[in-house]
Amino acid sequence: MGLFAPFISYVFRDTVRSKTLLTLILTVLAAASAAILLTLGVLEGFRTMLADGERGWLGDVIVSPRDGDESIKLSDEIEKKLAIMPEVAAVATRSQALTGVRYKEKISIPFRTLGIVPADDKEVTWLGTKVIEGEFFSDSHSTDEVLLGKTLADDLIGIEDDGRSVHVGDMVTVLTTEGGQRIMRVRGILDAKNFSPNSILYLQKGDLERIDASGRNAQIVIKLKPGVDPEHIRLELQSQFPTAVVRTWEGESQYVRDIIQAVGFITLSIRDLLIATVFLVISIVIYIDVNQKRRQIGILKSMGAPNTFVVMAYVSQAFIYAIVGTSLGSALFLMAGLWSSYNPIPLIIGDFQLLETPGIFVQTVTAVFLSALIGAFFPAWMAAKSKIIDDMRGNV
Repeated sequence: MGLFAPFISYVFRDTVRSKTLLTLILTVLAAASAAILLTLGVLEGFRTMLADGERGWLGDVIVSPRDGDESIKLSDEIEKKLAIMPEVAAVATRSQALTGVRYKEKISIPFRTLGIVPADDKEVTWLGTKVIEGEFFSDSHSTDEVLLGKTLADDLIGIEDDGRSVHVGDMVTVLTTEGGQRIMRVRGILDAKNFSPNSILYLQKGDLERIDASGRNAQIVIKLKPGVDPEHIRLELQSQFPTAVVRTWEGESQYVRDIIQAVGFITLSIRDLLIATVFLVISIVIYIDVNQKRRQIGILKSMGAPNTFVVMAYVSQAFIYAIVGTSLGSALFLMAGLWSSYNPIPLIIGDFQLLETPGIFVQTVTAVFLSALIGAFFPAWMAAKSKIIDDMRGNV
């Protein structure tokens, strides 16, 4: 045991003297740690951005009609059930229709139209906070006014008005698929930075049902209290009301799941490549270092040091490298995360920022430490198992 401490001291002293080698090792480990953290932070930030975007206008749980139905059967009973459930924070019932809009001489293709109760929807969704021009609906039941999603508004170009898009205060004609129509005023334009709500026309629920009542109570969106599992509520409602379709926001948004899976595959592949890089760098460095010290290892073994001493010396060396490297990498990531929190990146689907979670740090530290320790173990074990005479001669 008395030989172990002097040998470790020798290993580290010799390594520190080689400043170029030490700088290379720590740079690679710090860069790899920071890159792994950034990769996981990007993935977590992307997931959260998409999830917040969908939950922001759909709530946590959504009740819809079954295929072939335009309205939810037993919608009144579902609303009564939700009103007494302690897990539910707020509920909003919407009507739905397929309509077109005529502005000046242009008629849009038919698109999804929602009829909402403003006071209820503001409790469940963030639609009321996404108006970029004009204002959200008042709490009155009928206004003969509409809100346009930004994508829809940009598509309504008035050819008689210098080619500009529709603006707040303009009059548009809402057209139903059954031939009905109603002239309404544009109250506001909404930009949710989300594909779906930006392509929707919004009316007050009563106004839409006067134009087209076929889709009355076609959607119930539910906001749950913090900590409540949406899947548990979904199963409870679905079992009690089999005539409706109950989904969580994830089940309702297939395209979001597809995007998250694609981004997850790419980012996790990058993470695995970086972990492999750490393993290779540590393995190569320890292998070179071991071969340069074959004579010293042989002397140590001839004095009675067991093989485990040699292995532990180099594994301990890799352990110290990993501590310093992950600390430097974590510091870089924290600085990047701090900058990102003050400077979110505007994307077409939302404002993106890195997310720092305990799980990200645990994953990274565990991955770097394991790859560094395993990378050091194999060349050290090979040296420990070699014959003393070969070590003394410096033979590989």
